[in-house]
Amino acid sequence: KGLPELNGTERQINWALMLREKHLDIIKKAFYDSKNNPQYLTLLQYVSKQTEAKTFIDAETNSINIIKYYVQKYKKAVV
Repeated sequence: KGLPELNGTERQINWALMLREKHLDIIKKAFYDSKNNPQYLTLLQYVSKQTEAKTFIDAETNSINIIKYYVQKYKKAVV
């Protein structure tokens, strides 16, 4: 699907591959539900480029909303 390979242990990568699809679907749905808000497209592109399996695992196990997790991570990355 044109997504980068993930780094981590084999177990982390296998888990993160499933999570990545789930998280990207959540962001895509938010993008379409918000009438194609370009901020969600930027977030989708950012998340699609992540290469660390741990990123997706942390997002899933974090107590906050998945989108909020990636927004916070994106904001830290662009500062």
